[in-house]
Amino acid sequence: MQLYAGAQGLGSCLGLVRQPSDASASSQPPPPRTGSDKTASIRSSAAHPNAQPQHPVFDKDFLKKLIEDEIDKHTTKLNDLQRLAVRICFEGLLSADDEELDGIWAFIGAEGGTGKSEVIHTVLDVLKSLSLAYLCRTSAPTGIASIAVEGRSTASLFHEYHQNDATLGQVRRRKKQLEEDMANVKLLFLDELSMLGLESLGLCSNRMMMGKGNTRVFGGIRVVLVGDFFQLPAVLKTPLHPSPYVRRGQRVPSRTVTLKSATTAEEGSATSTSTAVEVEESFIKGPLRKAAMKLHTRDQSKEGEQKAQTPVKKWDPTLADYLQFLVDSQHVYAVLEDLVGADEALSSLRNTGLERREALEKDVVWITEEFAPSKGVQLTRPEVASPGKEYAETLQQAAKESIPRFVNHFYNFYFAHTAGGRMIGKRMAELLLDGETLKFYQWEGDVKALLERTSGAIDALARSWTESERQACVDETAAAFKGGGAVLSHLSPKQQ
Repeated sequence: MQLYAGAQGLGSCLGLVRQPSDASASSQPPPPRTGSDKTASIRSSAAHPNAQPQHPVFDKDFLKKLIEDEIDKHTTKLNDLQRLAVRICFEGLLSADDEELDGIWAFIGAEGGTGKSEVIHTVLDVLKSLSLAYLCRTSAPTGIASIAVEGRSTASLFHEYHQNDATLGQVRRRKKQLEEDMANVKLLFLDELSMLGLESLGLCSNRMMMGKGNTRVFGGIRVVLVGDFFQLPAVLKTPLHPSPYVRRGQRVPSRTVTLKSATTAEEGSATSTSTAVEVEESFIKGPLRKAAMKLHTRDQSKEGEQKAQTPVKKWDPTLADYLQFLVDSQHVYAVLEDLVGADEALSSLRNTGLERREALEKDVVWITEEFAPSKGVQLTRPEVASPGKEYAETLQQAAKESIPRFVNHFYNFYFAHTAGGRMIGKRMAELLLDGETLKFYQWEGDVKALLERTSGAIDALARSWTESERQACVDETAAAFKGGGAVLSHLSPKQQ
């Protein structure tokens, strides 16, 4: 079967390139079709005697099959996630009308050497095989980084210029070049995202809107952001990453980025477009953390508002006390995990990597069956004590009445354990366990990364809450401290 794509290639058949407007360009009929061609999935207006001659148009099912075949050819060496990323890039991409394009934003994030760039190269290879490479642009903040993905630097691709240095003629020429370069672009890859600051991202969107003549963010095209935020940060720019960066001795607050389109009238009918970048502070690292810090003592934190306590001169918990603390803690963690698993509204807080129930079970078994007997001490697993039971009931009531209130307990109990909890664990190991570190204080992977991911999930939940719900979450901080403190009381110095 022969496929006729006309003088402009396959893209013109799909309506992806503007067709010639003059009559002479469209008056030439397509070449004659042979008998075998009549069964092809390509329809031509020449088949209808009364229709005006035009370029052939692919049947949608045939087009989908053609693309699928090309993707299959080029993804044999990719893993499942890479293949999925490639297919997402192509899904609905070949729409004949820019207004039909869904403008999906996608993010491909992983550490170096895991194949992020391979996804980009595969998409480019598929487009090249279909003679549609002009639909895609690839870019990165620096020239060297952009070469690695067969692209151009953001400054070059978007024809950026310094307004103070450019003449009016230069501005007009760059605008015309930008419009010509972006006329048929439907897919944009921005690689090395960690190096691209908020301001730069907004500028790229602004320039693409200008090039496409479309006031939607990035001109309404599909944008795929690629990078690893644990690599090089943006230079002298506000970072996109929600983690704080250390800059000149200061910690930059976590931020969430929202891009908005705006159109302003200029000289009558002429219009200019701009992109506003709104910066929203993280709920966790803003109001929620502030409320928690206020409940610390002044010797624990500079932000603490409670009176400093008399330092504990001597920790004297027994192994039995520590075992009771572990049993109560496990009960609380089990209730937390069960409540999260039972409520679909909390599904984003499942499998965070911070779960402690199984680790605590191993620790309790090890202490009662191995460590204590080796020291000549007979310990049996105790029942859950009042502090653990009462706090578990508080959690169940909060989850039933208010998801935001429950999330406060989730945040404080899990996050406190990764900070002060680890310090307590180290002290107990030295005092009672011959320096042995329990599974309770060990996580699979980087605990900081786990906390960041969980913080992002909580921030996403908070963005869907009303202002009163957010305040209810913050107001629950004292109850969370009370419950966690009660469980910790098993290790407190005993009253004489």
